[in-house]
Amino acid sequence: MFPMTFLFLGGRLAVDLLNTVIARDLLGRREDVASWGEAAGVVADRDLRNVAREPAGLRAFREALRRGLVAWAAAGTPPARLIALLNHHLARDPAVTEVSRKGRDVVTRVRSAGGPIERLYGAVARSAAELITQGDPRRLRKCANPTCRLMFYDTSKSGRRRWCGHEPGGDSAPGSHTVNVLPAPGVESTVMWPPCSSASSRAMARPRPLPPRSRLRD
Repeated sequence: MFPMTFLFLGGRLAVDLLNTVIARDLLGRREDVASWGEAAGVVADRDLRNVAREPAGLRAFREALRRGLVAWAAAGTPPARLIALLNHHLARDPAVTEVSRKGRDVVTRVRSAGGPIERLYGAVARSAAELITQGDPRRLRKCANPTCRLMFYDTSKSGRRRWCGHEPGGDSAPGSHTVNVLPAPGVESTVMWPPCSSASSRAMARPRPLPPRSRLRD
């Protein structure tokens, strides 16, 4: 079990990082960085806990990413500062291709050459890179509940999702958020989330698989 639960409702890992601010900042302590990295399925808690510095750096990255993605959603094209930000962190977590033998076959595999912190930043940067190169900026939205600050990337077929919780048909009434909750590993339940300004209304769902490594060009 993690010391706290985190929201993974954004549809993309990069958006899930933005949603680590709800009623308070969920990345307020060094341990929170390690817990979020493991909850996101990126880096083991034990690997991050030994090397993570104070979380100011990750919070600064999150807010710079927020400004860049919001600008991309508004203008339809990513600003130069966002491209530079992502390239910086992609370069910190380079991919190394290795050749190995598997039985009678010779195969290649790609692994990260970065340390735990670099892998965490790199995973978020790759997610954001995939979003701005393959995604639709019109589908990155803030929850329609005026008291909610959560964001999401709409992956519904209709493209009409308005609320931060997934609901059938992509639409729902305000204050009626259906959310999948994992109160413990492997135990799934569904709850109705009242107005999501409530600090106690937290949920955790597993994020999508991480996108392939990439590098952007301005």
